[in-house]
Amino acid sequence: MLPLAQFRAIRKAVEGATVNDVILATCAGALRYYLQDKGELPEEPLVAAVPINTRTEADRDLSGNVVSMMSAALQTHLANPLERLEAIRDITRAEKTTEKAVSARQMTDINRHLPAATLSMAGRLISATGLMHRSKPVFNCVITNVPGPQVPLYQCGAELLATWGCGPVLDGMGLILSAHSYNGKLFLCATSCRDILPDPGFFADCLERAFDELRKAARPRRSGSAKKSR
Repeated sequence: MLPLAQFRAIRKAVEGATVNDVILATCAGALRYYLQDKGELPEEPLVAAVPINTRTEADRDLSGNVVSMMSAALQTHLANPLERLEAIRDITRAEKTTEKAVSARQMTDINRHLPAATLSMAGRLISATGLMHRSKPVFNCVITNVPGPQVPLYQCGAELLATWGCGPVLDGMGLILSAHSYNGKLFLCATSCRDILPDPGFFADCLERAFDELRKAARPRRSGSAKKSR
């Protein structure tokens, strides 16, 4: 659980950065710390699949989610937290402006053309043969940000104090990081399997360490900007 206001303050240290960029940079820092400790940090940056909201005014009356999937290299090879945030900002800007995101409707459109039994059989075959583990994955993880209400919610007089996300772990996609904001706080949660994330407690510490490092690195730059504005 982290203060949402601090995420907003950090993004001001990098022009054009968003709260979502800060979330990605925090997760990237945590993954870097975790893999470094295990001696498994790759030279190339890890890549996250990032669902983004594409609902427009025309989609206002549609039910369900209207989302696309954006690919974001997390810059885990960069040690400097602000350089990492700047690089992530550039990547997310480029992905949005060039419309490289893949529509969720396009990804699921296959359901209209193949029987459910055929899809189910194909899924079991891929899982049984370990095909996903023998090929290079397109994404290393999924990072999703779900903004919530910024006022306290109640049910039968009991106040909701926290909210945690949980995503489906799939064959070949065994780590999902979800960020949920609620009532001025942001909750980061990891869903994984024992083989991919055998030390979840340490990873939680890595998330806090990465956020603290980013917050401290952003502080001098924010102070300098404030002095210039005076």
